[in-house]
Amino acid sequence: MNSATYKTYRELLKMLNTLQIENRKILNRVDELNKEIIAVETTLQLIGYKGKEKAVLSTYGELVKKLREKRKKDKMTQIEALIEIAHTIGEENKFKIKEAKQIMINAGFFENPKNANSILYTIIERSEKFEKIEPGIYKPIE
Repeated sequence: MNSATYKTYRELLKMLNTLQIENRKILNRVDELNKEIIAVETTLQLIGYKGKEKAVLSTYGELVKKLREKRKKDKMTQIEALIEIAHTIGEENKFKIKEAKQIMINAGFFENPKNANSILYTIIERSEKFEKIEPGIYKPIE
């Protein structure tokens, strides 16, 4: 490796490290906000607030827990998880791939979360059980 290439390589590694640190900070902040939202929702429930629907965040948390339990028992495939996500959080059974990816990562469906997008798009295309509504949005074929 010549010196110019080595210098570029070091700069890129430094940039990657900086971005990873920033990403962790943002994800930690999102986790903090989610905990605060759950705390406020819980307080509202304790004082008798009856909302029209479940809060989205509570639904996500319950869904992640449910998927994690089913996955640990090795009784749920990634395709089944996507269908469950669509039925639980999807408006008209549609789901955004970004939301599904995050839920499935939190539920432990991927050994390496960096590959999650590729895995999801591959299983969606190969299974032929999903219809593409628009970019990034899919719906199970009933």
